[in-house]
Amino acid sequence: MEDRVLHWKKFYEDGFHRLGPSPFCEWLGWEGRGRLKVLDVGCGCGADSAFIAGCGHDVTAIDSCPSAGQQCGQAKFQLGSCTRIDQEDVDVIYSRWLLHALTPDEQESFLVCSFYALRPGGLIALEFRSSLDDVEPGHYRRAVPLGPLVERMIENGFSIMHQSESRGRSVRGNDDPLLARIVAKVKV
Repeated sequence: MEDRVLHWKKFYEDGFHRLGPSPFCEWLGWEGRGRLKVLDVGCGCGADSAFIAGCGHDVTAIDSCPSAGQQCGQAKFQLGSCTRIDQEDVDVIYSRWLLHALTPDEQESFLVCSFYALRPGGLIALEFRSSLDDVEPGHYRRAVPLGPLVERMIENGFSIMHQSESRGRSVRGNDDPLLARIVAKVKV
Protein backbone atom coordinates (compact mmCIF):
# COMPACT_ATOMS: atom_id res chain seq x y z
CA MET A 1 0.00 0.00 0.00
CA GLU A 2 2.78 2.45 0.88
CA ASP A 3 4.40 2.06 -2.56
CA ARG A 4 1.08 2.89 -4.20
CA VAL A 5 0.60 6.00 -2.05
CA LEU A 6 4.16 7.13 -2.87
CA HIS A 7 3.50 6.59 -6.59
CA TRP A 8 0.40 8.80 -6.52
CA LYS A 9 2.01 11.37 -4.21
CA LYS A 10 4.76 11.87 -6.79
CA PHE A 11 2.22 11.87 -9.64
CA TYR A 12 0.20 14.72 -8.11
CA GLU A 13 3.22 16.63 -6.83
CA ASP A 14 4.67 16.54 -10.35
CA GLY A 15 1.72 18.68 -11.36
CA PHE A 16 -0.90 16.43 -12.96
CA HIS A 17 -3.98 18.53 -13.59
CA ARG A 18 -7.00 17.76 -15.69
CA LEU A 19 -8.96 20.60 -17.19
CA GLY A 20 -12.62 19.89 -16.59
CA PRO A 21 -14.42 16.66 -15.76
CA SER A 22 -13.58 13.22 -17.12
CA PRO A 23 -15.70 11.78 -19.93
CA PHE A 24 -17.18 9.32 -17.40
CA CYS A 25 -18.22 12.13 -15.08
CA GLU A 26 -19.92 13.99 -17.92
CA TRP A 27 -21.57 10.80 -19.21
CA LEU A 28 -23.34 10.31 -15.87
CA GLY A 29 -25.24 13.62 -16.23
CA TRP A 30 -25.20 15.36 -12.85
CA GLU A 31 -27.44 18.34 -13.60
CA GLY A 32 -31.14 18.46 -12.80
CA ARG A 33 -31.06 15.72 -10.15
CA GLY A 34 -31.74 17.80 -7.04
CA ARG A 35 -29.10 18.09 -4.33
CA LEU A 36 -27.38 14.73 -3.82
CA LYS A 37 -24.94 13.58 -1.15
CA VAL A 38 -22.02 12.25 -3.23
CA LEU A 39 -18.76 10.54 -2.26
CA ASP A 40 -15.99 10.59 -4.84
CA VAL A 41 -13.86 7.70 -3.58
CA GLY A 42 -10.30 7.71 -4.90
CA CYS A 43 -10.84 11.27 -6.13
CA GLY A 44 -7.32 11.78 -7.50
CA CYS A 45 -6.76 15.40 -8.51
CA GLY A 46 -10.38 16.24 -7.66
CA ALA A 47 -11.48 17.66 -11.03
CA ASP A 48 -14.54 15.38 -11.15
CA SER A 49 -15.40 16.27 -7.54
CA ALA A 50 -15.28 19.96 -8.42
CA PHE A 51 -17.53 19.45 -11.45
CA ILE A 52 -20.11 17.44 -9.47
CA ALA A 53 -20.10 20.04 -6.65
CA GLY A 54 -20.48 22.77 -9.27
CA CYS A 55 -23.72 21.06 -10.37
CA GLY A 56 -25.12 21.77 -6.89
CA HIS A 57 -24.35 18.54 -5.07
CA ASP A 58 -22.84 18.02 -1.60
CA VAL A 59 -19.56 16.26 -2.48
CA THR A 60 -16.92 14.73 -0.24
CA ALA A 61 -13.78 13.76 -2.15
CA ILE A 62 -11.79 10.97 -0.49
CA ASP A 63 -8.27 9.82 -1.32
CA SER A 64 -5.51 8.06 0.61
CA CYS A 65 -2.82 10.21 -1.02
CA PRO A 66 -2.05 13.44 0.86
CA SER A 67 -1.18 15.36 -2.32
CA ALA A 68 -4.42 14.43 -4.12
CA GLY A 69 -7.48 16.66 -4.19
CA GLN A 70 -5.77 19.87 -5.27
CA GLN A 71 -8.55 20.59 -7.81
CA CYS A 72 -11.56 19.81 -5.57
CA GLY A 73 -13.05 23.29 -5.79
CA GLN A 74 -16.27 23.43 -3.73
CA ALA A 75 -16.05 19.75 -2.78
CA LYS A 76 -14.73 18.84 0.68
CA PHE A 77 -11.44 16.90 0.52
CA GLN A 78 -10.95 14.15 3.09
CA LEU A 79 -7.69 12.27 3.47
CA GLY A 80 -8.64 8.71 4.28
CA SER A 81 -8.96 5.11 3.26
CA CYS A 82 -10.73 4.30 0.03
CA THR A 83 -11.71 0.89 1.41
CA ARG A 84 -13.27 1.90 4.75
CA ILE A 85 -16.08 4.37 4.14
CA ASP A 86 -17.44 5.81 7.39
CA GLN A 87 -20.46 7.71 6.06
CA GLU A 88 -24.10 6.76 5.70
CA ASP A 89 -27.22 7.82 3.80
CA VAL A 90 -25.12 8.59 0.73
CA ASP A 91 -27.02 9.06 -2.53
CA VAL A 92 -24.14 8.32 -4.93
CA ILE A 93 -20.71 6.75 -4.61
CA TYR A 94 -18.63 7.75 -7.62
CA SER A 95 -15.31 6.06 -8.23
CA ARG A 96 -13.22 6.40 -11.35
CA TRP A 97 -9.98 4.48 -11.86
CA LEU A 98 -9.86 3.14 -8.29
CA LEU A 99 -10.80 -0.54 -8.57
CA HIS A 100 -7.82 -1.55 -10.70
CA ALA A 101 -5.51 0.05 -8.11
CA LEU A 102 -6.94 -2.06 -5.27
CA THR A 103 -6.05 -5.61 -4.33
CA PRO A 104 -8.94 -8.12 -4.56
CA ASP A 105 -9.42 -7.97 -0.75
CA GLU A 106 -9.47 -4.16 -0.80
CA GLN A 107 -11.98 -4.24 -3.65
CA GLU A 108 -14.26 -6.50 -1.62
CA SER A 109 -13.99 -4.18 1.39
CA PHE A 110 -14.77 -1.17 -0.83
CA LEU A 111 -17.90 -2.85 -2.25
CA VAL A 112 -19.23 -3.96 1.14
CA CYS A 113 -18.57 -0.55 2.72
CA SER A 114 -20.19 1.16 -0.27
CA PHE A 115 -23.32 -0.97 0.10
CA TYR A 116 -23.69 0.05 3.76
CA ALA A 117 -22.85 3.72 3.12
CA LEU A 118 -25.52 4.09 0.44
CA ARG A 119 -29.15 4.78 1.28
CA PRO A 120 -31.70 2.26 -0.07
CA GLY A 121 -31.88 2.94 -3.81
CA GLY A 122 -28.54 4.78 -3.72
CA LEU A 123 -26.24 4.51 -6.73
CA ILE A 124 -22.65 3.42 -7.23
CA ALA A 125 -20.92 4.51 -10.45
CA LEU A 126 -17.61 2.83 -11.31
CA GLU A 127 -15.11 3.16 -14.15
CA PHE A 128 -11.95 1.05 -14.17
CA ARG A 129 -9.39 -0.69 -16.37
CA SER A 130 -10.59 -4.13 -17.34
CA SER A 131 -7.37 -5.19 -19.04
CA LEU A 132 -3.71 -4.58 -18.31
CA ASP A 133 -2.50 -3.35 -21.66
CA ASP A 134 0.10 -0.58 -21.53
CA VAL A 135 0.71 -0.73 -17.78
CA GLU A 136 3.63 1.26 -16.42
CA PRO A 137 6.39 -1.04 -15.10
CA GLY A 138 6.65 -1.01 -11.31
CA HIS A 139 3.19 0.50 -10.83
CA TYR A 140 0.52 -1.70 -9.21
CA ARG A 141 -2.52 -2.25 -11.38
CA ARG A 142 -4.56 -5.32 -12.00
CA ALA A 143 -7.13 -6.34 -14.55
CA VAL A 144 -10.67 -6.26 -13.16
CA PRO A 145 -12.81 -8.55 -15.34
CA LEU A 146 -16.28 -7.08 -15.75
CA GLY A 147 -18.36 -10.30 -15.54
CA PRO A 148 -17.10 -11.63 -12.19
CA LEU A 149 -17.30 -8.15 -10.64
CA VAL A 150 -20.92 -7.75 -11.74
CA GLU A 151 -21.74 -11.18 -10.26
CA ARG A 152 -20.08 -10.22 -6.97
CA MET A 153 -21.95 -6.92 -6.82
CA ILE A 154 -25.27 -8.70 -7.33
CA GLU A 155 -24.33 -11.13 -4.52
CA ASN A 156 -23.57 -8.06 -2.33
CA GLY A 157 -27.07 -6.61 -2.83
CA PHE A 158 -26.66 -4.34 -5.86
CA SER A 159 -28.95 -4.23 -8.86
CA ILE A 160 -27.02 -3.53 -12.08
CA MET A 161 -28.46 -0.70 -14.16
CA HIS A 162 -25.65 -0.39 -16.71
CA GLN A 163 -22.53 -2.34 -17.58
CA SER A 164 -20.29 -1.84 -20.57
CA GLU A 165 -16.71 -2.17 -21.71
CA SER A 166 -14.86 -0.38 -24.53
CA ARG A 167 -11.92 1.70 -25.63
CA GLY A 168 -12.02 5.37 -26.58
CA ARG A 169 -13.42 6.50 -23.23
CA SER A 170 -10.34 8.12 -21.77
CA VAL A 171 -7.60 8.55 -24.36
CA ARG A 172 -4.45 10.26 -23.07
CA GLY A 173 -1.58 10.45 -25.52
CA ASN A 174 -1.03 6.94 -26.86
CA ASP A 175 -2.90 5.37 -23.94
CA ASP A 176 -6.39 4.16 -24.85
CA PRO A 177 -7.24 1.63 -22.13
CA LEU A 178 -10.05 -0.88 -22.24
CA LEU A 179 -12.39 0.57 -19.62
CA ALA A 180 -15.43 -0.92 -17.96
CA ARG A 181 -18.32 1.05 -16.51
CA ILE A 182 -20.87 -0.10 -13.99
CA VAL A 183 -23.81 1.84 -12.60
CA ALA A 184 -25.73 -0.05 -9.92
CA LYS A 185 -28.14 0.70 -7.13
CA VAL A 186 -28.72 -0.76 -3.71
CA LYS A 187 -31.78 -2.97 -3.86
CA VAL A 188 -34.66 -1.54 -1.88
